[in-house]
Amino acid sequence: MKRREFLKIATAVAALPVGRASSFADEKDRTRRVMTVAGEVSADQLGKMLPHEHVMVDFVGADTVSPQRYDADEVFQVMVPYIANA
Repeated sequence: MKRREFLKIATAVAALPVGRASSFADEKDRTRRVMTVAGEVSADQLGKMLPHEHVMVDFVGADTVSPQRYDADEVFQVMVPYIANA
């Protein structure tokens, strides 16, 4: 499977509804908040968003990792059921 094909399918799977934003607010304040890299934000301000998730991680280091270290088709077969059922 080519990277572009994988990303197309993974993006479609990632667009599936997976629940509501977590609440970081205390009991008195029922406003739903989401922690972002820019800080805490109201869930209503987010709109549509694309989360950054890794479905496979190779901890050998950026200078060593390469597509030859793994089988993309196998990664896809193993991970899609987990993502689809999230």
